[in-house]
Amino acid sequence: MRIEDLILAELKQRKPMKLRAEGMAAQALAQDYLSVREGALVAAHDMADLALAFIEVECEREAALGLLGDLKQRAPALLIAAREHRPLVFNDFLAFGMQRLAEADDGHLLYLFDLHTYKPAPDWLNAKYWAHPELWKP
Repeated sequence: MRIEDLILAELKQRKPMKLRAEGMAAQALAQDYLSVREGALVAAHDMADLALAFIEVECEREAALGLLGDLKQRAPALLIAAREHRPLVFNDFLAFGMQRLAEADDGHLLYLFDLHTYKPAPDWLNAKYWAHPELWKP
C-alpha cells in the first residue's frame, strides 16, 4: 500500500476539522482529504487538530527534530511519514512519544503521536485515593 493511502485512511478515521500540513507532499494530501470532508487547512502559526508532515531525506537531522517539536506544540496529534534512518531513526520518534503505525510499500514509515492516548491515567490517580485535607490537623 502507498504511504498516501495509509495517511488518507488515518485522516478519514480521525476526522480532523483543522489540519496543518507541512511541506508540498503533505499539503497535496491535505487538499485531497479536505476536498471530500469539511474542514480547514491552517497556517503554520495556528493551532490544529492534527498536523501532517513528511520528513524528507534531504532534511538535516536538527531541522527534522525542530519540525517535530514545532508540530507537537501546535497540534495534539501528529502523523509523520519518514524513511528509516533518513535523517531520523526510530529512537528519535520514540523520544517524541510517537509510535510506528504502518510501513508502506515504497519504504516510508508512518508514525503517530496522539496526546489523548499517549499516556493513560493510572488507576491510582483518581479522587478515591487522594488525601483528605480535612483529616489533617495543623
